[in-house]
Amino acid sequence: ESARKDISLEFGVKTFESLTPELLMSVDAVDVVTPADTHFEIVKKCLKYTNVFVEKPLSTSEKNSIQLDNVAKRYKRILVVGHIFRYHPVSEKLKELLGGSGLPNKIRGSFINPRSAYRGHEPSIELLHLFDVVNFIWNKKPETVHATRVEDFVSIVDVSYAKVSNAQFILGWQGEYKKRAMVFVYSDITVEADVVDGTILVSSKNKPKVYKCPIKMEPLKRELVDFVGAITGKNKSYVDAKVASNIVS
Repeated sequence: ESARKDISLEFGVKTFESLTPELLMSVDAVDVVTPADTHFEIVKKCLKYTNVFVEKPLSTSEKNSIQLDNVAKRYKRILVVGHIFRYHPVSEKLKELLGGSGLPNKIRGSFINPRSAYRGHEPSIELLHLFDVVNFIWNKKPETVHATRVEDFVSIVDVSYAKVSNAQFILGWQGEYKKRAMVFVYSDITVEADVVDGTILVSSKNKPKVYKCPIKMEPLKRELVDFVGAITGKNKSYVDAKVASNIVS
């Protein structure tokens, strides 16, 4: 009750204690920002009455994600999933640089959050951004995925793509600092990306080249603007449930 009053006072908006059909029918859309294991039931309920934007992952299983896609189609709703790194300038530059080159020989990535932020989440679900970045750049799904817990809060995930590219992702909660790093190794070049400082280093036989990727508009704002465009018919391209299901799988 105290949180409800605080929100009303700070933002000047109405607040509610439950998702009733009457409430859902009265709005143009719902933005779901809740723990991942609650997404399926909440999104399923909302889609019967209105459009939905939900933070990643769409759900915690491929089966449930596909079911939500079917519910959205049945009720003719727009369902958008917040895979925010598709809107980050580092990911966009990587797609520009590497998207036409085919998969690299090796991919390495580390997505680490501070240990103090751990809330009992499964690393491969909560920090699935690396799967998404590879899918975004090359539109590829893994052929095999094998995760090993090396600490209580950290997983090493070995991934194979199209039998030509081997990837290893380190995901979890460790230390005091956030880390968002990726390395793509080709026969002639190595590309290192750091999302935290917004840089990409391309190393080859020639002089190394550094790309700066500043954020001009916050990725969260960009994806929400795209969502508004989708529900108003101005934007036909967005991260739909089919793409999100591939990432969850």
